[in-house]
Formats: sequence, C-alpha cells, structure tokens
Amino acid sequence: LVKKYTSICMNTSRDKGYSPHKLRATAATSLIQSGFSIYDVKTLLDHDNVTTTQLYAAHKKNIKRDIVNNFEWIDEIDETDNILDND
Repeated sequence: LVKKYTSICMNTSRDKGYSPHKLRATAATSLIQSGFSIYDVKTLLDHDNVTTTQLYAAHKKNIKRDIVNNFEWIDEIDETDNILDND
C-alpha cells in the first residue's frame, strides 16, 4: 500500500514508489538532522542497539564542519592568532 500511494503522489509507476523501509529511513535521517538525539530516534524506531540507528546519522554530510561552524568563538581564536603572529 505504501508503494502504491507514494507512487500516486509522485505521479510515477508503482515500482518507483517508496517502500515502508525507505519512508522509515527518511524519517529517521530527517529527525537526526533536525537535532533530535540519536537515542530518542533509536527508541522511536524500536532498535535494540544504537549502532543500527547510527547508520541513519551517517547520512549527515559535513557534520564536523557544521559543528565547528556553530562555535562563535572560532572567529575570535583566529583573530587572536593573527594578532599574535603579527607581534
């Protein structure tokens, strides 16, 4: 039924519709990318082990860069380094 109705919504053939697993994976990835705890998503998906849920977190690209960019103090450190280099 899921494949049937997603294919209707996407105006495509039934074989190109989404499976229940695809929808579940998309929901998990979206929740993790929105900032929900991986442990909360694990509970929601009823996974026995968090390593299963971590597979969905792997879809987040550039996570290290995003984390670093969220720190306002990084710019301040760069400015301090420049001042020290010029002395």
